[in-house]
Amino acid sequence: MRNNPDEIKPQWCIIGNITKEHAFGEEKEIRQGTKHFKPMAKVYCLAPQWHWFDDIKVIGRHRKSGKYITLIMPSMLIENLRINLVYSPEVLRRINEHGCPWPDKETAEELLVHLNLRRINEKYTDRDFRSALQEYRGLPPLPPAPWWMFWKKD
Repeated sequence: MRNNPDEIKPQWCIIGNITKEHAFGEEKEIRQGTKHFKPMAKVYCLAPQWHWFDDIKVIGRHRKSGKYITLIMPSMLIENLRINLVYSPEVLRRINEHGCPWPDKETAEELLVHLNLRRINEKYTDRDFRSALQEYRGLPPLPPAPWWMFWKKD
């Protein structure tokens, strides 16, 4: 039984695109897209259910069948991350089916900043995260840490 599309409310979601090319295997062979997704295919990232910086559960259209699929894939194969409202009834149904809708836009923003920082530097600090989140939200930057906190690494 299908839900009435009028009853489904749009939800905030992190959206990204599959990388055009990436190195694969021991010989670092260059591959286009992934086994399941075409290069630059749009994917919807589901809210985390575990520590997810290495792998993300995504929804997207399969490269051959064109049907929506849900799978877990390496986060480094997803680029151009952004936040948008999702209106597609099929994507919304899958998000709710997997029990991981985004609670609100702010939570999605925080995880988007975490993912983008992780792409730049795996060992970022809590202060790096808070500064990046301020910048993303268009707020003034955090004041510098006091000189006596030079040893603290957040």
